[in-house]
Amino acid sequence: MNELDVVGVRVEMPSNQPIVLLREVGGDRYLPIWIGPGEATAIAFAQQGMAPARPLTHDLFKDVLEAVGQQLTEVRITDLREGSSTRSWSSPAAWRSVPGHPTP
Repeated sequence: MNELDVVGVRVEMPSNQPIVLLREVGGDRYLPIWIGPGEATAIAFAQQGMAPARPLTHDLFKDVLEAVGQQLTEVRITDLREGSSTRSWSSPAAWRSVPGHPTP
């Protein structure tokens, strides 16, 4: 497993599709993940320290984790197939993974 950092949000041309660009820690490989415009805006806001006008779904998820004393420590991309990815999310208290659904 390779650790990745978020480089930022980019727009792929000519399709004008937003992507989040991840970079391998200590390496020179990149992983683009195609996302929607709402997700792109949320990531860009977070990287700039800006808050949206109202909380978004991921803000609620973060608040619920904090309320029950948990922390998201790891997200694993467990499968890449035909432009879709499947992820697992882990918390140290439960040591369980919750599979994410494939996203185009």
